[in-house]
Amino acid sequence: VRSKEAPVMRHVAVILSVAAVIMLAGASFAYLYQPDFDFSLEDRGGSAEVSVSGTLPSEIRYSVLSGTDTPERIYLYLDQKYPGKMVSYRTQEQTMNSLKGLLSSRGYDAVEIIDAERLAQLCSDPSAAADSGIVMASGSIPEPAYPTDSENGLVTWLSNGGTLYWSGPDMGRFRAVLKNDDVDTGNGYFGDDVNYSKDKDCLVSEVSEMARVMGFAGCHAEYGLRSDYPGSTVIGLSGDYSSLSVVSVSSGRMFVLGNLLNSLHVEDFYTFADMMVCGIVENTAVKDSGIFHKGYGKCSFMIEGTDPGDAVYVSAGKTVSVCGKLFVL
Repeated sequence: VRSKEAPVMRHVAVILSVAAVIMLAGASFAYLYQPDFDFSLEDRGGSAEVSVSGTLPSEIRYSVLSGTDTPERIYLYLDQKYPGKMVSYRTQEQTMNSLKGLLSSRGYDAVEIIDAERLAQLCSDPSAAADSGIVMASGSIPEPAYPTDSENGLVTWLSNGGTLYWSGPDMGRFRAVLKNDDVDTGNGYFGDDVNYSKDKDCLVSEVSEMARVMGFAGCHAEYGLRSDYPGSTVIGLSGDYSSLSVVSVSSGRMFVLGNLLNSLHVEDFYTFADMMVCGIVENTAVKDSGIFHKGYGKCSFMIEGTDPGDAVYVSAGKTVSVCGKLFVL
């Protein structure tokens, strides 16, 4: 005798399966779909007209900045032979690929992923440093480019005018060797001025003007530089230590993240990419900022009070930038 409940249960199972597929498709659309925006700017001498086209309504944000310095090329360090032990290679790979994609969605495609050998080569070439940046997310420096080596170290890169984006313990304290391990050298570039001890307060609450406008926060500073370190400028949040600082080093500059790059919240990761593209440095000032709501189709709006040399950054999305573009007047 066949149970009358069997067909009912089969119908329920089919309905649930279809519902699950629809939900998954909807979730995939929500996470993967990014509206196709296009930005253009007409400099009218003292003002600028920004035009935006895109398929859906969105919040359009703009910032007018002075004193910016965007690297002409950015190198992302990634090498499976020298991953160190602080951050797994897989995590580093995901982080760097994500960062490369975010930079591209902001109109910046001069990005190259490099290994330890190429890193050492760059550091030993003075002509490669000027107007270029290196991003290090492993927390340790591979042995071929260990900074005590005066011929190919990151200190040489900085002294030749290069830019370094560093996350993790003090640059130079840990050296990655071929055995997928780290050698603790006992000292780094900043020494006791970098937060190491869990007994030290790593929470941050004071918001810099740059963080308020650009959105970068970072709620911790486990590896942050002291907020009052000589020659440094806090462009993130701070307490005793900073979630993001920029420091002049010889002819170059170093950005010191208080967190590991892969441990940033999504909002911070996106806005960090914004700040890289904008070329925000120690003396960058925000002249104006605002929000404009775009409906369907194309729209335009005016920005007043611009000067030659200003940088205008326009982005779409809320609460983080889905895409953006930088214009230098």
